[in-house]
Amino acid sequence: MSSFVFVTDGSPVDTSFGSLFAVAMSFYRSACQTLCLALLFAAGCSADADNSGGFSTGDGPRRVDGPPAGSQVRIDPVKPSTTVDARPAALINGASVNWGDLRDPLCEAAGGLILEELILDQQLRRTLAEDGYFITQADLDRERTVLLGTLNEDPNQAAQLLQELRKRRGLGPERFESMLFRTAALRKIVAPRVRIEPESLDAMYDILYGERRQPRIMTFASLSEARQAIDELNRGEDFPDVAIRRSLDVSAARGGLLEPMSQRDPAFPVAIRNSLWQLGTFEISSPILVGDQYVLLRLDRVIPAQQVSRSSVRQELEDAARQNQERLLMASVARTMLSDASVTVFDPSLASSWSTRQQLANDLLTPSR
Repeated sequence: MSSFVFVTDGSPVDTSFGSLFAVAMSFYRSACQTLCLALLFAAGCSADADNSGGFSTGDGPRRVDGPPAGSQVRIDPVKPSTTVDARPAALINGASVNWGDLRDPLCEAAGGLILEELILDQQLRRTLAEDGYFITQADLDRERTVLLGTLNEDPNQAAQLLQELRKRRGLGPERFESMLFRTAALRKIVAPRVRIEPESLDAMYDILYGERRQPRIMTFASLSEARQAIDELNRGEDFPDVAIRRSLDVSAARGGLLEPMSQRDPAFPVAIRNSLWQLGTFEISSPILVGDQYVLLRLDRVIPAQQVSRSSVRQELEDAARQNQERLLMASVARTMLSDASVTVFDPSLASSWSTRQQLANDLLTPSR
């Protein structure tokens, strides 16, 4: 269950504290990973989609606004309406399964995600053409290198993790290359706006080398549930045991344990950071309202600041600050492109999925920090 709002691009992301830890760790090493991962959409649904590989062709933007008015057709799996619908997609015990059998279920399952992907593709292509930018193979190779470096410093481990990631996300060759195109295009569009200020270097130094604190956390849907957990803790039960039993956050399986965080780390809600820095070791906070959930914290460990001179790590700080600015600007551009697009959906199954997708996006765009 998503615990807090954390928007990285136009796409909703899992914002539970477990996922925020993943964001935070990648932010330390390469803050752009969040955007890359947010653009890795689930498997698609359009049986008759363009298979040309969007990133490498010279064709114009693909249309996503459906057939002309008056031509709407509800697909009947028993009586396919198009040649594509009649085409066999699989055999089950020798019986043919046509694309018409799959269209509605696939659209309901992932159609909204794929439509959003196509919208962003089209909007990016239009902006690149208007600004006179081109995405080269070198740009795509750089995005692949950035992603690999974010996953792991060891090249072999990074390659293995990328393969696992692609399997989990259903990213075949075409969809993976399209993801690289989107991140490369967004990065090129925002590049002229990136400015490295002294304040951002100071913040990055504190995030990477300043004091960090490691908490345990429990999240609840209501204040009464948080108070019930407090009662159990007051009766002598251990925080990890109560977290495993009661917490809604994905960290519950680890007894609520999170990775250490900096007081200036933007990957975590301000209310969480401020409360954590007011606690003594093993002290438990009062219930904290974050978004629509209540949170309990326990401070488990304080990690002192590292004695590293700023001059010796200046280049690292500048690189991290630049990547962070790129990530934030890319997120803003992607959200704007998605909200500015005029989209008309004709297929009922796709319309349902698209409506759900839009509602989720609207929820995530509501700040909660």
